[in-house]
Amino acid sequence: MMASRSRTLALAGAILALVLCGQGGAVPLLGRATAAAPFDLAALVAAAKKEPPLVTLNNSGVVKDIVANFTAKYGVKAVGTKADSLTQVQQVSREVQSGNVKLGVLSIEDGALVQGRLIPQHFVDNWVPPDMLDSIPKKWQNPLVQIWDAKVVAYNPTSYGACPITNIWDLTDPAWRGKVALRDPLETPEEITWFSWLTTEDNARKLAAAYQRRYGSPLQTKEKNAGYDFIVRLAANQPILTKSDDDSASAVGAPGQTQPPVGIMSLGKFAEAPPKGQKLAPCKSVLPWIGYAYPRYAVIAHNTPSPNAARLYVHYLMTAEGAAPTINQHGGFSANLDVPPGQHEYLGSHAFWEKNLVFLDPTGNDRAWQMRDALSDLWRLSRR
Repeated sequence: MMASRSRTLALAGAILALVLCGQGGAVPLLGRATAAAPFDLAALVAAAKKEPPLVTLNNSGVVKDIVANFTAKYGVKAVGTKADSLTQVQQVSREVQSGNVKLGVLSIEDGALVQGRLIPQHFVDNWVPPDMLDSIPKKWQNPLVQIWDAKVVAYNPTSYGACPITNIWDLTDPAWRGKVALRDPLETPEEITWFSWLTTEDNARKLAAAYQRRYGSPLQTKEKNAGYDFIVRLAANQPILTKSDDDSASAVGAPGQTQPPVGIMSLGKFAEAPPKGQKLAPCKSVLPWIGYAYPRYAVIAHNTPSPNAARLYVHYLMTAEGAAPTINQHGGFSANLDVPPGQHEYLGSHAFWEKNLVFLDPTGNDRAWQMRDALSDLWRLSRR
């Protein structure tokens, strides 16, 4: 059967497109700054305390720590639950459509769906803290990027000593057939968004140059460009498709292996590896990139019963204190450039990120959304 979660996502998008906008009445909100009334955090806290407990979903389990710290700081009750992007989309669309909204804030990684459907169909609202407009780059404000994480090529340093991958095309080489672990792209929106960025003209040129450097001759392909060719070859090379980055980390980092696979996984796996007895290290010298940086967005459920608490929570997420549980445990950095780096900089400075990662910037969300079905089909049909 050819059905997959990518089709479920597409179906969810189609359902959203049929829903009427603007359900429910207007709710008075604080946290709107004007020339006459500048942003007043104390007033926002006071208003939030009068509302029902905030309900928030997050792609990461670190949400438990965030809401505990939030409640301790402001005295505003909040409940946080880990949920993948599809679950968040289904829940917010169901609640808004029924007019029985319980959710407050989504911390969600599927920016293409957020920008392509959830915001236009008024299932969520975008809000940027007014006092942070100058410290969050404008291109990260709509929708609001909360945190930048990254997925990079990883290896087992006990088995290999140094990273055995030096060129991204190595992942498609017969020598690594069946030995590359990554989350199933048909179940992972950010993987398909990554594919869409690989097919841009600029990135395709970089891939073509990397191919020639790796093999000594120009790429010959029937595909539209080198980006599409890379996707086809990677799929055809029978990678180990996992349900989670945890599974990828286990495949790569399990001790006692002589020739383990390499993998593509999030930075958080490097922090989690030692307690699990896993051996993991990022590859830092892969051409033309070692992986990609992807954002987690913070958006507010439309007609939430706790609008001021939701704004307060988004504001908190964008502060150093609110970002700390994520960037200290997982690495990465806040979209608020005034927030200092966390305790773990697995890849080094922002400058290193800019040079060595493809950034899945919000500016590419529209293109990623439009290409989602075609790229999902390309991946599926190339798995041979």
